[in-house]
Amino acid sequence: MSNEDERYKKMVESSQDWFWEFDEHANFTYVSPAIKKILGYEPAELIGLNAFKLMNENEARRVHRHFDPIAKKYLPFKHLETTNIHKDGHQVIIESSGTPIIDGAGKFRGYRGISRDVTERKQLQQKLIDSEEQYRSIFQNNPQPMWIYDLETLRFLAVNNAAVHHYGYTKDEFLQMTIKDIRPADDLAALMENVEKVTQGLDIAGCWRHLKKDGSLIFVDITSHTLTFNNRAAELVMAQDITERKQAEKKLLEIESRYRALFENMTAGFVLFEVIEDENGVPVDLLIIAANKGFEKTTGLKAGDISGKRLTDVMPGIENDAADWIGTYGQIARSGVARQFEQGSELLGYYYSIIAYQAGPGQCAVTFVDVSERKKVENERERLLQAIEQSAEIVMITDPDGVIEYVNPAFEAVTGFPRTTVLGQTPRILKSGVQDEDFYRQMWQEL
Repeated sequence: MSNEDERYKKMVESSQDWFWEFDEHANFTYVSPAIKKILGYEPAELIGLNAFKLMNENEARRVHRHFDPIAKKYLPFKHLETTNIHKDGHQVIIESSGTPIIDGAGKFRGYRGISRDVTERKQLQQKLIDSEEQYRSIFQNNPQPMWIYDLETLRFLAVNNAAVHHYGYTKDEFLQMTIKDIRPADDLAALMENVEKVTQGLDIAGCWRHLKKDGSLIFVDITSHTLTFNNRAAELVMAQDITERKQAEKKLLEIESRYRALFENMTAGFVLFEVIEDENGVPVDLLIIAANKGFEKTTGLKAGDISGKRLTDVMPGIENDAADWIGTYGQIARSGVARQFEQGSELLGYYYSIIAYQAGPGQCAVTFVDVSERKKVENERERLLQAIEQSAEIVMITDPDGVIEYVNPAFEAVTGFPRTTVLGQTPRILKSGVQDEDFYRQMWQEL
């Protein structure tokens, strides 16, 4: 054996790849030592064994269909993948390349070639395929509309099922369109400005208007991320339809506006307090959250000046009533039980008719009307009534028909008629017979 042959032999026998030769019937005539690591056999165990015996029946049939047409024409082959059975029974994927052996007389004698274990590589490839399929499934089946568009041409490169369902276009129609086709004409300038600002990474673009195929307008919240798709700079977009939310927000603003107008223009005063408690949970003050014009008119204080301030700071003249107010409103805010009452006195110079109720945790809403004038009149009437009751003169009150509605104690003392007897009667009950009919007729005319 020449030195060159010796070097070739050492190279073959030390290689991690499996070198082999088989005859025209595919029976091994040479097997390199690498077979031990790849399939677990000693080389001598495979000499004379048919190569297809290292495969199960189904795999052998598959490889025959691929290999036989090549072998009939004595053609070389490359990267032929076969699943072989290891000596311990597990499967090994082998990639083989071979060239035909032609003797000096030009006769076909078989094949010689090289094989390597590609099981790990194929497993990694399969994992990548599975992973890609998984992410493809996540994209396609995401319940939110999603698409990928080309950053240069703005054409749709991929759309998911939700986008097709939500916008009404077929997938083929989408792929013939650009992202400008689903925008109102008024929004195109802003769209192009936004596209020009796209940078690498996440982009929370916010609320945009989109058009469906049927022409209806929707509001969507757009979130996107840059990526490379089919070797193109692209953008992955997720669109969340917020049309109902926007409509609800609009209605809420309209309702809020109406109630705010009602709040501001109601004649009664209104103030919203938050109860301030000490470390023991005892109310110590009231923080003014909001007040209306009625409050300003009644108290002379400006809502803008007092909002966010304590009651005792903005109304220093109520020190005597502060503890009572704080305790009352604190109890209402805590219990949730509404109360209606009057507060004030003639000495203080004011009377308020108050309705107070819990407006939220730790908060008390108070509606009040200044009834000072009414209370003044009521007090005057009460004093007058007391004077009449104590008068020594007879006082009698009748309705327009002369029916007695009131008599004072002096009436009872002078006439001897009990009050209960004369109420509902006419003054005729007092007729003595001393005066004639003309006297009584003239009296009634005066009445």
